[in-house]
Parts: sequence; C-alpha cells; structure tokens
Amino acid sequence: MSGEAADVGGGSAKKEERRQEPRLPLQLKVAIVYHEHADAATRPSYHGQTNDISLHGLSVLVPDNVFNHGEVTVLLAIPPARVGDPQKIIEATAKMVYTVFSSEHDTFRIGLTFSKFKGDARGLLKAFITECNVLLNRS
Repeated sequence: MSGEAADVGGGSAKKEERRQEPRLPLQLKVAIVYHEHADAATRPSYHGQTNDISLHGLSVLVPDNVFNHGEVTVLLAIPPARVGDPQKIIEATAKMVYTVFSSEHDTFRIGLTFSKFKGDARGLLKAFITECNVLLNRS
C-alpha cells in the first residue's frame, strides 16, 4: 500500500477548499428559525453558537441534529462595540449545507450559506468582521 491516506468515506482523501473567504473563529449567539409553518409563533427555532463565520456563511454548534433541506432564518447577535451600546441582531436567510457530529465539541455542527440579508445586515456583518480582523491582526 502506498503512503496515501485511505479513503473510507466515499469521497476523495483530500477535499478541495471551496470557501470564498476565510472564516473567523468567533463564538456568537445564534438562533435558527425554520420556515415550515406559516404562523411565526409556531415555527420551530433552535439556539446555539457560531463556530466560525464569514460574509458568505457560518458554522453553528447546536445540541441536536436540526438539519433542514429548505431555507431558514438566521438571527446572529453581534456584541456591542462599546459598553452601553445596544446589541445588534443580524437577520439573514440561509441554506443548510451540511450537518455533522463534532467529537471535538461533543455536539452537532451545521454549515450554512447566506442567500440574502435583511436591511443593512450584510453591511453590519462586513463591518464587524473587518473590525475583528483588525483586532486579530489579520487583513
């Protein structure tokens, strides 16, 4: 046998990186709301925290396997820039791409890609990511 890694999962031994931008390893509060029910009061929702995030998507840690084939609403809590400032909530529609059990975190990790943002949410997220990159000395 050669020195290459064995492929036991049906895919290639080394996956190609498809992300358009690097993700930041930030832990932010997040809620995922399903669009299954017409009545907003009866829509299922799940709470977790981000594992990482970019302008194009995020991965979320949640206690249960909550994968959904349709679109969901993501509510992301951005911490205030200064003490006393109000917390901002970013609202976006996203599509779930994958769900896996993460033994590293002992919970499920869900990958989502953003499809549209509500209002100026994309601008808020971009400014927040830029500020975090500066604080982490990234460009």
